[in-house]
Amino acid sequence: MFSSVADIIGRVRAFAVGAAIYAAASFASAFATDVLWLDAARALAGIGGAAIFSCGAAIVSTIFEGPARAKAFAYFGTVAGVGVALGPSLSGALVQTLGWRWVFAVHAIALVVVLIAVPAISKAMPATGSTGTRIDFAGSALFVVAMVLLTTAIVQGSQWGWGSVGVVALFAGAIVVLAVFAFVENRREHPMFDLGVLRKTRRPARRE
Repeated sequence: MFSSVADIIGRVRAFAVGAAIYAAASFASAFATDVLWLDAARALAGIGGAAIFSCGAAIVSTIFEGPARAKAFAYFGTVAGVGVALGPSLSGALVQTLGWRWVFAVHAIALVVVLIAVPAISKAMPATGSTGTRIDFAGSALFVVAMVLLTTAIVQGSQWGWGSVGVVALFAGAIVVLAVFAFVENRREHPMFDLGVLRKTRRPARRE
């Protein structure tokens, strides 16, 4: 879905929207007064994070070419890996020293810095959109439902039992929804995911 939005409004603008959503959600998390507020804010942050990750990768792919692109993605993956490795330790230190709210406040401050850098990104790659692309709302909704069912089944499997009725029903539901998703995507003019890519195979080069 985010790729479709990026094609319409431009990758840099979509990235900026995602960053703004994540920053706002992080600020809301820092000032949460109950669990429901915090959960809602983190769900919103997840939407912003998905936009940042997908559009950020697209921007890197567009700006860089050849060996420079490979090096840029290597840095991209390295930074993400370092964040995953050090994030829990740094968050624990913040919780012990300044309080749990600062974990989210630091996220918000970091995203504000990213938003300040957006004009520089725009100069490297103009944010031009395409009017011919349409957002695949049906495909996006089906995919989200399938992933929620699948994730819930995996998370609850150890608690409910992998052979329990609930877990089996969740897995079965995910399979059914994915089948409907494939049916819908094959008939969309602008699908969220072009399933035709999976049917393309590379033929081996002939030896002379």
